[in-house]
Amino acid sequence: MFRGLWDEAVSAFSFRLRQELGNLLLCVVASPREDAQVKGANVLVVLAEDRFELRARVLEVARSVGREVKSITITPFITTAEDEYVIRVFQESWKRGTDA
Repeated sequence: MFRGLWDEAVSAFSFRLRQELGNLLLCVVASPREDAQVKGANVLVVLAEDRFELRARVLEVARSVGREVKSITITPFITTAEDEYVIRVFQESWKRGTDA
């Protein structure tokens, strides 16, 4: 059950990324609300590989979901599993409910 448009948008974004990227998508970590940001992003996307075409696809899916859920903007930060520091910063910030 969705609590609001943000939850609906993040769910659609995650679902579509999984459909488009399959096992190349490792995880999606969303902020608790749209305006909570870390490094200018409200969603962390972790990919198995860092390739331009994968990044472009993530951004296109974010734009597509934004067009469908009119008042929501998904701003992804795209990285790989090797970037443990950034992943930890995102997870800890949103666990505390603060922006970084």
